[in-house]
Amino acid sequence: MTSMRLVAGTLTAITALASASALDAQGRGQLQLAGAMTQSQPGPLEKRAKPITPENPVPRRVIFVAPQYPPEAASTGARTTVTLRITLDELGRMGELRLASAPLLGSFVPNPPGDPQLMPIVFNAFANAAMAAVRQWQYDPPADGPISFDVSILFGPDGEPRVVSHGTPVGSPQIGFAGAPPPPPAPPPPGPPPPWVEGAVRVGGAVTQPTKITHVSPVYPAAAQQARVMGVVILEARIEPDGRVINARVLRSIPLLDEAAPTAVKQWEFTPTLLNGNPVPVIMTVTVQFSLS
Repeated sequence: MTSMRLVAGTLTAITALASASALDAQGRGQLQLAGAMTQSQPGPLEKRAKPITPENPVPRRVIFVAPQYPPEAASTGARTTVTLRITLDELGRMGELRLASAPLLGSFVPNPPGDPQLMPIVFNAFANAAMAAVRQWQYDPPADGPISFDVSILFGPDGEPRVVSHGTPVGSPQIGFAGAPPPPPAPPPPGPPPPWVEGAVRVGGAVTQPTKITHVSPVYPAAAQQARVMGVVILEARIEPDGRVINARVLRSIPLLDEAAPTAVKQWEFTPTLLNGNPVPVIMTVTVQFSLS
């Protein structure tokens, strides 16, 4: 059997499995996922949800926890999109969370080939990995809660899982996977340069990047530790001719980490940057990594 036939046959089996699970869920009102009962039909809070409108938008997410590619699927190389239905209560808390649709498997090769027991394990693993992360997200209170919306997460073996759709109103077409996923929305551009940028030259070209000689690690905020918020905060910093960092601003934000990052960067020191043999102040992009073991 060729690899193309193997994949095609496996995808047919996956589709049948997803359909059977959906039909069973409609009959029982719930879907069994790794021992946790997850609603497959709208719960009481979702049934009371107000529509998303310009006056009642999806509120700002203040805590984000990144999903992880499940180890149970590592041997399959599966590329998968999971769509979840989030319902926030009037205070912005995660009131209800359920699968909005069965995980869509874009590529899947069993290991060993033909193992029928592997398909439901992979099906459950992706759904549970998405839900485990999203359950920890936190939001500002909505203008008129409760409010429901969808989020789609792309899992792939060649990179970190990422959110490809967030805040999709209920009833909108779901994101599937066919070849390349849709690109994520571009981040908003940073605001106008602050006054302290004036008079400094940017690193690049003839202006070489200075070498850091003093490093101070950021203090992990307790709230971020408790929520297990991790990631990289990107900043723009001004370095004086003597190598001191006198100011920094956040270019890529991670809520709960935005204060700790510049506080640490302002304690860093660099070698002087020379232009035509003279030390000059420079503007440079720096990154601060936050991780929990």
